[in-house]
Amino acid sequence: MDAARPAPSRLAAAAAGVVAGSLGLGTAELFAGLVAGAPSPILAIGALLISLQPPNAKQIVVDLFGTADKAALSVAVLIGALVLAAALGLLERARPQWGRIGFAVLGLLVLLAAIRDPLADLLLATIGAALATAVSVLSLPWLMRLATPRRAPAEARMLDFDRRRFLGTSLALAGTAAASGVLGRFLLERRSAQQANVPPVPAAAEPAPSPPPGSSLDVDGITPLVIPNDQFYRIDTSLLVPHLDASSWTLSLEGMVDNPITLTYAELLAMPMFE
Repeated sequence: MDAARPAPSRLAAAAAGVVAGSLGLGTAELFAGLVAGAPSPILAIGALLISLQPPNAKQIVVDLFGTADKAALSVAVLIGALVLAAALGLLERARPQWGRIGFAVLGLLVLLAAIRDPLADLLLATIGAALATAVSVLSLPWLMRLATPRRAPAEARMLDFDRRRFLGTSLALAGTAAASGVLGRFLLERRSAQQANVPPVPAAAEPAPSPPPGSSLDVDGITPLVIPNDQFYRIDTSLLVPHLDASSWTLSLEGMVDNPITLTYAELLAMPMFE
């Protein structure tokens, strides 16, 4: 960095990166909440981390956080994203434009993580990642200019005004980003909680008898077949309950079978096992 060129302090540059990153993240979360099929970047990265975790790591997290394991992962992803954004702010201070390039790379990584979900819409995922990237890339240089003193260090009064202006603007933008993210997550979870567009499964034609208490398979260490509700805890890898559509849902039976088949929801319900 040219010593003669005015530059923001390291703390201000890191803050500018955090604000720019939070604005992009909040925009993407709000877009995901408003538009069905658009993926949440936090959930997409969280799902990627779950798929890459080493064996038994899930159980360790459950032992530490219990039923709050998914919330803990989301918070960890958010903190990690803001730390990376702060680093990109420092990079932009040292090498102008490199911080913006870093945000573009992060946007691409989020897109790649999002399209791993078969329920995510590719076009909407691309639009969401592009919006987040554009907001961060465009806001970062503006925030950096705002954080740069306009006068020599000797003029302390003017510097104080510059700092107050940057601090006030950053707090306002950070609040906007936080509100956008919270609203987006609220809309996502509300849509997920709504009943999916799937008709109820009919009763079985010949219900199997309930196993007697204490029934278990002959495998060492396995839990009983029936677990009391107060002792049952579902461990899954989905950070948000999927919203399925019966009109497009299919079940494929393939692999080591002689005749692979694919059934629609209506075809599945028409099988003899159901009344």
